Amino acid sequence: MAIKHITVSTAATLILGVMVVLFIAALEYDRFYPGHIFPGFVVAFAEAAMVGGLADWFAVTALFRHPLGLPFPHTALIPQAKDRIAANLALFIEQHFLRSIVLSRRLKNVDASRFLLRLTDATITHDNALKNRLQRLLPKLWAHIDYPTLSEEITSWIIDIARHSKPAPIIGDACQAYLEKGTHITLISGILRSFADWLAHHESMIREMVSERSGSFLRWTGLDNRLADSIYEAITRLVNEMMVNPEHPLRLRFNETLFSWAEKIQEDAIVQRRIDKIKNTMVDNPTFYLGLREKIENLTREFFLDKHEDTSASKRSLQLKALVAAWGRAVTEDEQIKTAINRAFRRIIVGVIVPHSHQITRLITDTVEGWDGDIVAGRIEKAVGNELHYIRLSGTFVGGSIGLLLHAFNQLIS
Repeated sequence: MAIKHITVSTAATLILGVMVVLFIAALEYDRFYPGHIFPGFVVAFAEAAMVGGLADWFAVTALFRHPLGLPFPHTALIPQAKDRIAANLALFIEQHFLRSIVLSRRLKNVDASRFLLRLTDATITHDNALKNRLQRLLPKLWAHIDYPTLSEEITSWIIDIARHSKPAPIIGDACQAYLEKGTHITLISGILRSFADWLAHHESMIREMVSERSGSFLRWTGLDNRLADSIYEAITRLVNEMMVNPEHPLRLRFNETLFSWAEKIQEDAIVQRRIDKIKNTMVDNPTFYLGLREKIENLTREFFLDKHEDTSASKRSLQLKALVAAWGRAVTEDEQIKTAINRAFRRIIVGVIVPHSHQITRLITDTVEGWDGDIVAGRIEKAVGNELHYIRLSGTFVGGSIGLLLHAFNQLIS
Protein backbone atom coordinates (compact mmCIF):
# COMPACT_ATOMS: atom_id res chain seq x y z
CA MET A 1 0.00 0.00 0.00
CA ALA A 2 1.46 3.32 -1.01
CA ILE A 3 2.25 5.82 1.72
CA LYS A 4 0.38 9.06 1.25
CA HIS A 5 2.32 12.27 0.86
CA ILE A 6 3.14 13.76 4.27
CA THR A 7 3.11 17.55 4.50
CA VAL A 8 5.75 19.52 6.39
CA SER A 9 3.15 20.52 8.98
CA THR A 10 2.27 16.88 9.63
CA ALA A 11 5.94 15.90 9.80
CA ALA A 12 6.64 18.66 12.35
CA THR A 13 3.71 17.50 14.49
CA LEU A 14 4.81 13.86 14.30
CA ILE A 15 8.37 14.74 15.33
CA LEU A 16 7.00 16.76 18.24
CA GLY A 17 5.00 13.68 19.26
CA VAL A 18 8.15 11.55 18.97
CA MET A 19 9.92 13.96 21.32
CA VAL A 20 7.09 13.59 23.85
CA VAL A 21 7.30 9.80 23.67
CA LEU A 22 11.10 9.92 23.91
CA PHE A 23 10.89 12.25 26.95
CA ILE A 24 8.47 9.96 28.80
CA ALA A 25 10.40 6.83 27.84
CA ALA A 26 13.68 8.31 29.06
CA LEU A 27 12.12 9.35 32.39
CA GLU A 28 10.66 5.88 32.90
CA TYR A 29 13.94 4.21 32.01
CA ASP A 30 15.77 6.41 34.51
CA ARG A 31 13.15 5.57 37.18
CA PHE A 32 13.48 1.83 36.68
CA TYR A 33 17.24 1.78 36.02
CA PRO A 34 18.74 4.65 38.04
CA GLY A 35 22.40 5.52 38.00
CA HIS A 36 22.88 5.62 34.23
CA ILE A 37 24.09 8.88 32.67
CA PHE A 38 22.59 8.23 29.22
CA PRO A 39 18.87 8.80 30.09
CA GLY A 40 19.69 12.30 31.40
CA PHE A 41 21.01 13.37 28.01
CA VAL A 42 17.93 11.94 26.27
CA VAL A 43 15.59 13.71 28.72
CA ALA A 44 17.44 17.02 28.24
CA PHE A 45 17.33 16.70 24.47
CA ALA A 46 13.65 15.70 24.29
CA GLU A 47 12.58 18.32 26.86
CA ALA A 48 14.30 21.21 25.03
CA ALA A 49 13.07 19.90 21.68
CA MET A 50 9.46 19.94 22.96
CA VAL A 51 9.86 23.51 24.20
CA GLY A 52 11.38 24.67 20.91
CA GLY A 53 8.81 22.81 18.80
CA LEU A 54 5.84 24.07 20.83
CA ALA A 55 7.13 27.66 20.81
CA ASP A 56 7.59 27.66 17.05
CA TRP A 57 4.21 25.94 16.54
CA PHE A 58 2.61 28.72 18.57
CA ALA A 59 4.48 31.42 16.58
CA VAL A 60 3.58 29.98 13.16
CA THR A 61 -0.03 29.27 14.08
CA ALA A 62 -0.45 32.73 15.62
CA LEU A 63 0.19 34.26 12.19
CA PHE A 64 -2.94 32.70 10.72
CA ARG A 65 -5.35 31.93 13.59
CA HIS A 66 -5.76 31.77 17.37
CA PRO A 67 -3.80 28.76 18.68
CA LEU A 68 -6.19 26.14 20.08
CA GLY A 69 -8.99 28.61 19.34
CA LEU A 70 -8.05 30.68 22.40
CA PRO A 71 -7.86 34.48 21.88
CA PHE A 72 -4.30 35.01 23.06
CA PRO A 73 -3.11 38.62 22.61
CA HIS A 74 -1.33 39.39 19.35
CA THR A 75 -2.44 36.19 17.61
CA ALA A 76 -4.35 35.71 14.31
CA LEU A 77 -2.14 38.52 13.00
CA ILE A 78 -2.90 38.16 9.27
CA PRO A 79 -6.74 38.11 9.56
CA GLN A 80 -6.67 41.14 11.86
CA ALA A 81 -4.14 43.12 9.81
CA LYS A 82 -5.26 42.15 6.30
CA ASP A 83 -6.35 45.70 5.42
CA ARG A 84 -3.00 47.14 6.50
CA ILE A 85 -1.16 44.36 4.65
CA ALA A 86 -3.17 45.07 1.50
CA ALA A 87 -2.45 48.81 1.70
CA ASN A 88 1.28 48.25 2.23
CA LEU A 89 1.42 45.68 -0.58
CA ALA A 90 -0.37 48.06 -2.96
CA LEU A 91 1.97 50.91 -2.00
CA PHE A 92 5.00 48.65 -2.52
CA ILE A 93 3.79 47.62 -5.99
CA GLU A 94 3.05 51.22 -6.98
CA GLN A 95 6.43 52.52 -5.81
CA HIS A 96 8.63 49.68 -7.04
CA PHE A 97 6.84 48.16 -10.06
CA LEU A 98 4.59 50.81 -11.64
CA ARG A 99 7.11 53.65 -11.93
CA SER A 100 8.02 54.83 -15.41
CA ILE A 101 11.76 54.11 -15.04
CA VAL A 102 11.08 50.53 -13.85
CA LEU A 103 8.57 49.80 -16.61
CA SER A 104 10.87 51.26 -19.27
CA ARG A 105 13.75 49.10 -18.08
CA ARG A 106 11.58 45.97 -18.02
CA LEU A 107 10.17 46.68 -21.49
CA LYS A 108 13.55 47.51 -23.01
CA ASN A 109 14.11 43.95 -24.26
CA VAL A 110 10.53 43.43 -25.47
CA ASP A 111 10.43 43.24 -29.27
CA ALA A 112 6.95 44.63 -29.93
CA SER A 113 7.56 44.81 -33.68
CA ARG A 114 8.22 41.06 -33.85
CA PHE A 115 5.12 40.36 -31.77
CA LEU A 116 2.97 42.44 -34.09
CA LEU A 117 4.50 40.68 -37.07
CA ARG A 118 3.48 37.29 -35.65
CA LEU A 119 -0.07 38.59 -35.21
CA THR A 120 -0.17 39.45 -38.92
CA ASP A 121 1.62 36.32 -40.13
CA ALA A 122 0.57 35.74 -43.72
CA THR A 123 0.53 31.95 -43.25
CA ILE A 124 -2.78 32.37 -41.44
CA THR A 125 -4.41 33.27 -44.73
CA HIS A 126 -3.50 29.84 -46.16
CA ASP A 127 -5.67 27.96 -43.66
CA ASN A 128 -8.59 27.30 -46.02
CA ALA A 129 -10.56 25.22 -43.53
CA LEU A 130 -10.51 28.04 -41.00
CA LYS A 131 -11.29 30.53 -43.75
CA ASN A 132 -14.35 28.54 -44.92
CA ARG A 133 -15.72 28.20 -41.38
CA LEU A 134 -15.31 31.90 -40.75
CA GLN A 135 -17.00 32.76 -44.04
CA ARG A 136 -20.08 30.83 -42.95
CA LEU A 137 -20.16 32.05 -39.35
CA LEU A 138 -19.03 35.65 -39.45
CA PRO A 139 -21.78 37.14 -41.69
CA LYS A 140 -24.38 36.00 -39.15
CA LEU A 141 -22.38 37.63 -36.39
CA TRP A 142 -21.76 40.89 -38.26
CA ALA A 143 -25.49 41.34 -38.90
CA HIS A 144 -26.25 41.53 -35.16
CA ILE A 145 -23.58 44.07 -34.22
CA ASP A 146 -24.81 47.36 -32.75
CA TYR A 147 -22.56 49.57 -34.86
CA PRO A 148 -23.48 52.95 -33.25
CA THR A 149 -22.71 51.56 -29.78
CA LEU A 150 -19.55 49.84 -31.02
CA SER A 151 -18.29 53.01 -32.68
CA GLU A 152 -19.16 54.99 -29.52
CA GLU A 153 -17.07 52.62 -27.38
CA ILE A 154 -14.13 52.62 -29.79
CA THR A 155 -14.21 56.41 -30.09
CA SER A 156 -14.36 56.90 -26.32
CA TRP A 157 -11.48 54.45 -25.89
CA ILE A 158 -9.34 56.26 -28.50
CA ILE A 159 -10.16 59.68 -27.02
CA ASP A 160 -9.33 58.48 -23.50
CA ILE A 161 -5.97 57.06 -24.62
CA ALA A 162 -5.21 60.25 -26.55
CA ARG A 163 -6.17 62.43 -23.58
CA HIS A 164 -3.76 60.62 -21.22
CA SER A 165 -0.96 60.14 -23.74
CA LYS A 166 2.11 62.28 -24.41
CA PRO A 167 2.24 62.55 -28.22
CA ALA A 168 5.27 64.84 -28.49
CA PRO A 169 7.98 62.22 -27.72
CA ILE A 170 6.35 59.71 -30.08
CA ILE A 171 6.08 62.30 -32.85
CA GLY A 172 9.68 63.35 -32.24
CA ASP A 173 10.92 59.74 -32.38
CA ALA A 174 9.00 59.10 -35.61
CA CYS A 175 10.36 62.28 -37.21
CA GLN A 176 13.88 61.42 -36.07
CA ALA A 177 13.67 57.90 -37.54
CA TYR A 178 12.18 59.28 -40.79
CA LEU A 179 14.93 61.88 -41.14
CA GLU A 180 17.74 59.46 -40.30
CA LYS A 181 16.47 57.06 -42.95
CA GLY A 182 16.79 59.86 -45.54
CA THR A 183 13.36 59.39 -47.10
CA HIS A 184 12.67 63.11 -46.76
CA ILE A 185 15.39 63.86 -49.35
CA THR A 186 13.29 62.34 -52.13
CA LEU A 187 10.23 64.16 -50.82
CA ILE A 188 12.01 67.53 -50.84
CA SER A 189 13.30 66.89 -54.37
CA GLY A 190 9.76 66.11 -55.47
CA ILE A 191 8.46 69.32 -53.91
CA LEU A 192 11.17 71.36 -55.63
CA ARG A 193 10.41 69.66 -58.94
CA SER A 194 6.72 70.51 -58.59
CA PHE A 195 7.65 74.10 -57.73
CA ALA A 196 9.91 74.30 -60.81
CA ASP A 197 7.02 73.06 -63.00
CA TRP A 198 4.74 75.62 -61.41
CA LEU A 199 7.24 78.40 -62.17
CA ALA A 200 7.50 77.25 -65.80
CA HIS A 201 3.71 77.27 -66.26
CA HIS A 202 3.25 80.65 -64.57
CA GLU A 203 6.15 82.59 -66.04
CA SER A 204 3.94 85.25 -67.61
CA MET A 205 2.01 85.78 -64.39
CA ILE A 206 5.23 86.26 -62.42
CA ARG A 207 6.55 88.76 -64.97
CA GLU A 208 3.30 90.73 -64.84
CA MET A 209 3.39 90.81 -61.03
CA VAL A 210 6.97 92.15 -61.03
CA SER A 211 6.09 94.72 -63.71
CA GLU A 212 3.01 95.97 -61.81
CA ARG A 213 5.04 96.47 -58.64
CA SER A 214 8.06 98.09 -60.37
CA GLY A 215 6.74 101.62 -60.43
CA SER A 216 5.97 103.97 -63.33
CA PHE A 217 9.59 105.08 -63.82
CA LEU A 218 10.90 101.54 -64.43
CA ARG A 219 7.99 100.79 -66.75
CA TRP A 220 8.62 104.05 -68.68
CA THR A 221 12.29 103.20 -69.12
CA GLY A 222 11.60 99.53 -69.93
CA LEU A 223 13.69 98.32 -66.99
CA ASP A 224 10.73 96.49 -65.49
CA ASN A 225 11.08 93.69 -68.04
CA ARG A 226 14.78 93.32 -67.33
CA LEU A 227 14.04 93.23 -63.58
CA ALA A 228 11.34 90.59 -64.12
CA ASP A 229 13.73 88.51 -66.24
CA SER A 230 16.45 88.72 -63.60
CA ILE A 231 14.11 87.78 -60.74
CA TYR A 232 12.49 84.90 -62.64
CA GLU A 233 15.81 83.52 -63.87
CA ALA A 234 17.36 83.78 -60.39
CA ILE A 235 14.43 81.95 -58.75
CA THR A 236 14.36 79.29 -61.47
CA ARG A 237 18.12 78.72 -61.30
CA LEU A 238 18.04 78.47 -57.49
CA VAL A 239 15.16 75.97 -57.53
CA ASN A 240 16.82 73.83 -60.22
CA GLU A 241 20.16 73.82 -58.40
CA MET A 242 18.48 72.77 -55.14
CA MET A 243 16.45 70.13 -56.98
CA VAL A 244 19.43 68.34 -58.56
CA ASN A 245 21.93 68.85 -55.75
CA PRO A 246 21.01 67.38 -52.35
CA GLU A 247 24.21 68.92 -50.94
CA HIS A 248 23.12 72.47 -51.80
CA PRO A 249 23.81 74.82 -48.85
CA LEU A 250 20.16 75.84 -48.55
CA ARG A 251 19.03 72.20 -48.54
CA LEU A 252 21.65 71.31 -45.95
CA ARG A 253 20.50 74.21 -43.81
CA PHE A 254 16.91 73.06 -44.22
CA ASN A 255 17.92 69.51 -43.18
CA GLU A 256 19.60 70.91 -40.07
CA THR A 257 16.40 72.80 -39.28
CA LEU A 258 14.32 69.61 -39.64
CA PHE A 259 16.63 67.66 -37.31
CA SER A 260 16.55 70.56 -34.86
CA TRP A 261 12.73 70.53 -34.91
CA ALA A 262 12.68 66.74 -34.29
CA GLU A 263 15.05 67.16 -31.34
CA LYS A 264 13.00 70.00 -29.90
CA ILE A 265 9.83 67.94 -30.13
CA GLN A 266 11.58 65.16 -28.18
CA GLU A 267 13.26 67.26 -25.50
CA ASP A 268 11.93 70.83 -25.37
CA ALA A 269 9.33 71.08 -22.60
CA ILE A 270 7.79 74.24 -24.08
CA VAL A 271 7.26 72.61 -27.48
CA GLN A 272 5.83 69.50 -25.82
CA ARG A 273 3.37 71.61 -23.84
CA ARG A 274 2.25 73.33 -27.04
CA ILE A 275 1.70 69.96 -28.73
CA ASP A 276 -0.21 68.72 -25.67
CA LYS A 277 -2.32 71.86 -25.76
CA ILE A 278 -3.14 71.30 -29.45
CA LYS A 279 -3.91 67.64 -28.70
CA ASN A 280 -6.19 68.52 -25.77
CA THR A 281 -7.99 71.17 -27.81
CA MET A 282 -8.60 68.61 -30.54
CA VAL A 283 -9.81 65.74 -28.35
CA ASP A 284 -12.05 68.05 -26.29
CA ASN A 285 -13.72 69.43 -29.42
CA PRO A 286 -17.24 67.92 -29.77
CA THR A 287 -17.07 68.30 -33.54
CA PHE A 288 -13.88 66.22 -33.66
CA TYR A 289 -15.49 63.56 -31.45
CA LEU A 290 -18.62 63.33 -33.60
CA GLY A 291 -16.58 63.26 -36.82
CA LEU A 292 -14.29 60.52 -35.49
CA ARG A 293 -17.26 58.46 -34.29
CA GLU A 294 -18.98 58.78 -37.65
CA LYS A 295 -15.81 57.80 -39.48
CA ILE A 296 -15.29 54.76 -37.23
CA GLU A 297 -18.91 53.68 -37.65
CA ASN A 298 -18.64 53.94 -41.43
CA LEU A 299 -15.39 51.99 -41.45
CA THR A 300 -16.74 49.22 -39.22
CA ARG A 301 -19.91 48.92 -41.31
CA GLU A 302 -17.91 48.85 -44.52
CA PHE A 303 -15.43 46.33 -43.15
CA PHE A 304 -17.97 43.91 -41.65
CA LEU A 305 -21.08 44.25 -43.79
CA ASP A 306 -19.36 44.14 -47.19
CA LYS A 307 -17.87 40.72 -46.51
CA HIS A 308 -20.54 38.97 -48.56
CA GLU A 309 -19.55 40.83 -51.70
CA ASP A 310 -17.01 38.67 -53.53
CA THR A 311 -15.32 41.49 -55.40
CA SER A 312 -15.03 43.68 -52.33
CA ALA A 313 -13.79 40.80 -50.18
CA SER A 314 -11.29 39.72 -52.81
CA LYS A 315 -10.01 43.25 -53.22
CA ARG A 316 -9.72 43.70 -49.46
CA SER A 317 -7.94 40.35 -49.15
CA LEU A 318 -5.34 41.39 -51.74
CA GLN A 319 -4.86 44.74 -50.04
CA LEU A 320 -4.45 43.01 -46.66
CA LYS A 321 -1.87 40.57 -48.03
CA ALA A 322 0.09 43.41 -49.64
CA LEU A 323 -0.04 45.36 -46.37
CA VAL A 324 1.13 42.34 -44.37
CA ALA A 325 3.98 41.72 -46.84
CA ALA A 326 5.09 45.36 -46.65
CA TRP A 327 4.87 45.29 -42.86
CA GLY A 328 6.93 42.11 -42.72
CA ARG A 329 9.67 43.57 -44.91
CA ALA A 330 9.77 46.77 -42.90
CA VAL A 331 10.00 44.98 -39.56
CA THR A 332 12.56 42.36 -40.61
CA GLU A 333 14.81 44.58 -42.75
CA ASP A 334 14.69 48.11 -41.32
CA GLU A 335 16.24 48.41 -37.87
CA GLN A 336 15.22 52.05 -37.55
CA ILE A 337 11.55 51.18 -38.01
CA LYS A 338 11.88 48.36 -35.46
CA THR A 339 13.53 50.75 -33.02
CA ALA A 340 10.84 53.40 -33.55
CA ILE A 341 8.03 50.83 -33.08
CA ASN A 342 9.57 49.42 -29.90
CA ARG A 343 10.22 52.91 -28.52
CA ALA A 344 6.64 53.93 -29.28
CA PHE A 345 5.38 50.71 -27.67
CA ARG A 346 7.29 51.47 -24.47
CA ARG A 347 6.04 55.04 -24.37
CA ILE A 348 2.43 53.94 -24.92
CA ILE A 349 2.57 51.25 -22.21
CA VAL A 350 4.23 53.58 -19.73
CA GLY A 351 1.88 56.41 -20.68
CA VAL A 352 -1.16 54.21 -20.03
CA ILE A 353 -0.03 52.39 -16.86
CA VAL A 354 1.82 55.08 -14.88
CA PRO A 355 -1.03 57.66 -14.81
CA HIS A 356 -3.36 54.87 -13.66
CA SER A 357 -0.96 53.21 -11.19
CA HIS A 358 -3.00 54.44 -8.23
CA GLN A 359 -6.19 52.92 -9.67
CA ILE A 360 -4.36 49.62 -10.26
CA THR A 361 -3.08 49.44 -6.70
CA ARG A 362 -6.46 50.59 -5.40
CA LEU A 363 -7.97 47.55 -7.13
CA ILE A 364 -5.60 45.33 -5.12
CA THR A 365 -6.50 47.09 -1.88
CA ASP A 366 -10.26 46.98 -2.47
CA THR A 367 -10.14 43.32 -3.48
CA VAL A 368 -8.20 42.21 -0.39
CA GLU A 369 -10.30 44.39 1.92
CA GLY A 370 -13.39 42.68 0.55
CA TRP A 371 -12.09 39.23 1.48
CA ASP A 372 -12.86 37.56 4.78
CA GLY A 373 -9.86 37.57 7.15
CA ASP A 374 -9.85 33.79 7.53
CA ILE A 375 -9.93 33.37 3.74
CA VAL A 376 -6.92 35.68 3.35
CA ALA A 377 -5.03 33.78 6.06
CA GLY A 378 -5.91 30.46 4.46
CA ARG A 379 -4.69 31.56 1.03
CA ILE A 380 -1.42 32.93 2.38
CA GLU A 381 -0.87 29.81 4.50
CA LYS A 382 -1.49 27.63 1.45
CA ALA A 383 1.08 29.63 -0.51
CA VAL A 384 3.89 29.88 2.07
CA GLY A 385 2.77 27.57 4.89
CA ASN A 386 5.19 24.74 4.07
CA GLU A 387 8.18 27.07 4.30
CA LEU A 388 6.93 28.39 7.65
CA HIS A 389 6.41 24.87 9.06
CA TYR A 390 10.07 24.12 8.33
CA ILE A 391 10.71 26.60 11.15
CA ARG A 392 8.92 24.19 13.48
CA LEU A 393 11.21 21.38 12.39
CA SER A 394 14.28 23.56 12.84
CA GLY A 395 13.05 24.81 16.22
CA THR A 396 12.54 21.26 17.47
CA PHE A 397 16.05 20.07 16.59
CA VAL A 398 17.80 23.35 17.48
CA GLY A 399 16.03 23.40 20.86
CA GLY A 400 16.97 19.79 21.48
CA SER A 401 20.59 20.46 20.56
CA ILE A 402 20.79 23.44 22.92
CA GLY A 403 19.23 21.38 25.73
CA LEU A 404 21.76 18.65 25.09
CA LEU A 405 24.66 21.11 25.24
CA LEU A 406 23.36 22.72 28.46
CA HIS A 407 22.94 19.32 30.10
CA ALA A 408 26.45 18.33 29.05
CA PHE A 409 27.83 21.60 30.45
CA ASN A 410 25.92 21.04 33.70
CA GLN A 411 27.38 17.54 34.00
CA LEU A 412 30.85 18.88 33.31
CA ILE A 413 30.81 21.50 36.09
CA SER A 414 28.93 19.44 38.69
